[in-house]
Amino acid sequence: MKVPFKSTLRILCFGAAHALFACSSGNDGGGGGFVAPNISTQPVAITQDNEAVVAQAAFEGTSGGFGLGSGAPGILGAVSVAEGGNIESEFSIYNTLRQLLNNATEKRLQNTGTISVTGIQDSATASCAIQDPETGEVIAGSGSEQFQFNIANFDTQNGQPISFTSGDYVSNTFNNCDYGDGVIQNGTISITFNSNVSLADMDAENFSLDVTFSFNNYSTSSADAIVPDTEVLHGTTNLDISVSGSAVDFDMSGTSFYAVSPEESVKLTNFSFSASTDGINSSVRATFTIASTTLDGQITVNSQFASNGADPTAGSMTITGDNSQMVVTVISANSLSVTLTVNGVVEGGYPKDVTWNELGIEVNNAF
Repeated sequence: MKVPFKSTLRILCFGAAHALFACSSGNDGGGGGFVAPNISTQPVAITQDNEAVVAQAAFEGTSGGFGLGSGAPGILGAVSVAEGGNIESEFSIYNTLRQLLNNATEKRLQNTGTISVTGIQDSATASCAIQDPETGEVIAGSGSEQFQFNIANFDTQNGQPISFTSGDYVSNTFNNCDYGDGVIQNGTISITFNSNVSLADMDAENFSLDVTFSFNNYSTSSADAIVPDTEVLHGTTNLDISVSGSAVDFDMSGTSFYAVSPEESVKLTNFSFSASTDGINSSVRATFTIASTTLDGQITVNSQFASNGADPTAGSMTITGDNSQMVVTVISANSLSVTLTVNGVVEGGYPKDVTWNELGIEVNNAF
């Protein structure tokens, strides 16, 4: 899976992705001052004129990209099935956990809660300074952040969890937080564990994990931006992932998720994504409804693709709009068949053969 948020959301900030936040589920992900953007949810009438835009939205949704703005923030980038099956990226769940825990326990914990030999439950508020991992120097920042966490099996002497158990959570709330890199963060990111997993197994890349990620009005912006560039994530997603060496399987689902930037606003609803890889070959299945300001409405997508690590080698997307449906089927690496049906009747000139480029879709290493 491609990993979004490569320029704006970094591990430091929460590291990201997806925004798994435990405090809210079922609706639009909770309060926190989030104001839903004005996005039309009227089904889009799919025609020959807009088929490329519709296909792009469907494919980006399937691959998890949702390329908004120059930073290409995405909604579903919490997990990166990277080369060799490793989960290693700016937006990876593993690094996100590590960063949150390091920030909370090694640098900023004020011991204002209850600490025991076997566990830790605490909250702390601190300035947004960060420690250089090589020199130990504290780099001045601005703003503040608050950590809240409850970890039942925590090694207080070494400052890290031994394992996570169902019910454990980590939350980070930012208030105009700038770690000194010019990126201002606001809002909350939370992770809640729904299953048990040891850090030793995670380090060995042999584990299963069930978590809930939540973004509550989480935003990033540039401190020196001349043109407003604030990007916002808001919503909740459940993630079930299994890793065994180079083999990775994951399922992700949720009911509502927003990604907002000055260039585009996107709302994802009733989404379910699954993917698997053996380190070389991968497969992806996705069903979701996506509404965006680019589409000026919404479409429903049912897709599945297989890949050998580069372009999709097989699969299709079925995209449903207002009394219209488009099916994009992979014939070969860069050859597709497109069929457009309106009111149950195949339109003239369809089915037709096209390429990914003709649909304006970049597929290289999409999965």
